[in-house]
Amino acid sequence: MPATDCADEGTGQGMSGSEAATGGALRQVPTAGMTWIPSGQFRMGSADFYPEEQPVRAATVHGFWIDTRPVTVAEFRRFVKQTGYVTVAERAPDPARCPGADPQLLVPGSLVFRQPPGPVDLREFGNWWDYAPGACWRHPDGPASTVRGRDKHPVTHIAYPDALAYAGWSGKELPTEAEWEYAARGGLDGAVYVWGDDFAPGGQQLANVWHGQFPWENLALDGYEGTSPVASFPANGYGLYDMTGNVWEWTADYFLPGHRADQGPASPSCVPHHPRLTAGETGAFPPCDIPRRVIKGGSYLCAPSYCLRYRPAARHGETAGTSAGHLGFRCVLRPSLVAGRTGRVGLPGSGLLGSVPCRLHLGPVPMAPRSGPEEAGDQAHRRAQEDQVEDNLHGHGRTSQLADRVHVTEAHRRQRADVEIQRVGLSGQPPELIGQRGS
Repeated sequence: MPATDCADEGTGQGMSGSEAATGGALRQVPTAGMTWIPSGQFRMGSADFYPEEQPVRAATVHGFWIDTRPVTVAEFRRFVKQTGYVTVAERAPDPARCPGADPQLLVPGSLVFRQPPGPVDLREFGNWWDYAPGACWRHPDGPASTVRGRDKHPVTHIAYPDALAYAGWSGKELPTEAEWEYAARGGLDGAVYVWGDDFAPGGQQLANVWHGQFPWENLALDGYEGTSPVASFPANGYGLYDMTGNVWEWTADYFLPGHRADQGPASPSCVPHHPRLTAGETGAFPPCDIPRRVIKGGSYLCAPSYCLRYRPAARHGETAGTSAGHLGFRCVLRPSLVAGRTGRVGLPGSGLLGSVPCRLHLGPVPMAPRSGPEEAGDQAHRRAQEDQVEDNLHGHGRTSQLADRVHVTEAHRRQRADVEIQRVGLSGQPPELIGQRGS
């Protein structure tokens, strides 16, 4: 059913008459609001911070377009209004897929940050994360909150299938980890931050991150206690905003706690192109067998005293079904995608992109509501598409991911150190990495 309860929370961006008439089936190649990133080689990873960023190795990335800013609340609202899409956080987990779970916990909701009044045990993330029923992208701080006045803020409470659905609707894709990190570096190969090696050059705050003792003391030296409007801080060398801080961003790659050692030596003669885990490599690792996707960039909750991950090399693994108040995304568009749908490759300066002859045929939006005799078939098709997005080759899909959300909630509500949950944590990191995370 199309969402209508946020009509009073900002005007957003409406469709033109021609777009409405065609149902979005035909679109110009969506490069508006995107920045071209030229092909190049860079040093991916870091040897100076967390072990999952190692080893450093050379990587080559082909040119692509990337969203200049993270996807905003207004942009995501437009997508929802046109398609009727319902995010993972807004869906009630299926009891049949979560055997043995407390039925009271099987309600729509998402993870919300709750600032404690004083110092807490940093080994227990339940001291600051709360699974809040009713929390979602429309209600980022819980059911009583709204996104009124946040049109230009990055959309949050986005799970991986949500980001994938938006990307498909807009004719784009999610970036690989290598594409994301290369773009984030902005040409500063090997630099600690997207702007250089000094955190606050000349005392200037260049990203929305946590200042003070995490998670109880938020000094807001950058001017924001929560998310900030996109482009509130200077762009990087490629003209991209919010590549670090503000919100974590999904990538298309599976996660392992460390870059693969078999991606080839770091030499110009043997450089991996788009180094990444593929669908055949699940991204699962002991003690948790639930696959993870790589998220990048850190967030407004990342603190130098606890989670120094507002850096281009920083990376983290998150289950596809996880949504939280610091998790968003941006999209990319590759020339190969344009060529496949138009028969022509448009590059900057060619005059092809954005012109009338260069259009994408996206077909009907899969999640749009339908009526009449085709409705049952459409619903089955949508369910199959959701399962394909959320399941992995080894059978650990939405069932395991929803169970993971339920376990997180139960651990927090009972306020006890459940051994397995503490080992797996909010995002399934090995025990030795748990204390390094929290944002």
